Amino acid sequence: GALWNNNPENPGKWPLVKADNPVGQWNTFKIKMVGSRVWVSLNDKPTVDGQVLDNYFDRAAPIVARGPIELQTHNSEMRFRNVFVREIKDGK
Repeated sequence: GALWNNNPENPGKWPLVKADNPVGQWNTFKIKMVGSRVWVSLNDKPTVDGQVLDNYFDRAAPIVARGPIELQTHNSEMRFRNVFVREIKDGK
C-alpha cells in the first residue's frame, strides 16, 4: 500500500499504516493519481496521501503522463480480481 520504488526520502515510499489482510484473505486497493501525486487506500485505510510518485527509470525526470499499468508479485502466488481503471477528467 505504498510507493516502494520511490526514493527513501519521499514520504510516499512508506505506508502511513500497515493495512494488509492476513495471507489467504483478499485485499482491496483504491488508487487515485492526479499528475504525479498519488493517493492509496488499502482495505479502506489511507496508506499514501497525495505523495509524489518518483520516476523509477530516470530519477531526474518527471513521470510520464500515460503508460502501462503493471500488477506485480514477488515470487509467490498472487491473484487479482475486479480490476477497474478509469480516467478522471480534471483530477475530480
